[in-house]
Amino acid sequence: MANDSTKTSDVPRGLAPNSTGRVPGPLGGRTLGGRLPGTLARGPAPKKPVAAWKFTPTSPIVYLEASLSPKEQAIVFAALQALTDDQLRLNGLEVYSDGSGKAASKLTTGQTLLRGLQSPLHKVIITLNAAMTASAFTHWDTHYVDINVDLFIQNGDIGSFNFLTLTGATVPVPGGGIDADSVVKPPGYIVLAHELTHAYYLLRFRHLQGSKDYLFGDPAGNKFKENAYVDEMAIIGIEGTELITENRMRLEHGIGIRVSHATTDLSFTSQGVTPVSAQPSWWPNYPHP
Repeated sequence: MANDSTKTSDVPRGLAPNSTGRVPGPLGGRTLGGRLPGTLARGPAPKKPVAAWKFTPTSPIVYLEASLSPKEQAIVFAALQALTDDQLRLNGLEVYSDGSGKAASKLTTGQTLLRGLQSPLHKVIITLNAAMTASAFTHWDTHYVDINVDLFIQNGDIGSFNFLTLTGATVPVPGGGIDADSVVKPPGYIVLAHELTHAYYLLRFRHLQGSKDYLFGDPAGNKFKENAYVDEMAIIGIEGTELITENRMRLEHGIGIRVSHATTDLSFTSQGVTPVSAQPSWWPNYPHP
């Protein structure tokens, strides 16, 4: 990964949450220019109430941007298919779902997410930002018409970071304060799931405002406090009790849930993280094997 360095001086501008910029994608912390201000805020009033939206297999659920190569399209399509038991198909740049997944599907959250991206008013467009080699980012376009999900490809998959996770959990652990038992880089479809969850709530003009402190621990028993955006923590599944979150989809795939917003690939201090227990000897750059 081009920006895997944990040295603060090596972190590109905008990669330090709650400092001079924002970390896009799974690392979170968007500026409000890309989101809608206000708690559960509304942007331009929808022409139809949300309740009027109804999934149909005859309309696309998402769109691929025209610059994606056939190989890149295949990577993104495979990540989408991994999230649902519905059968997806790609027609040109349009992705359709046949709605064949059952209500009792083991991938209920992903299935609901993808079906819920279908809108009569707005498109969710998956793009690759060649200049963005650090993370993914979801945002409205400049006219609040369509939602862009900007990704980058790394080693044949959608790129990501390492996160502190808890394996074997049976609940998404809302509220935080959980100790991790491992550090894992998730597969690309989890990164995509996180970004599409942002898109799902943006389509409903929902955004949680502000930031606050959350507690978490690492596998060695060190305790930390991070100041993170509430909206990002809700998307992960640490804040609130939303039914569509990254952690719920992690559970569906048997992947350890995230216990924090911060990544171990960047300096903890650059991400608004401070020690609660004694400062570890490695501080602030988390050690990797």
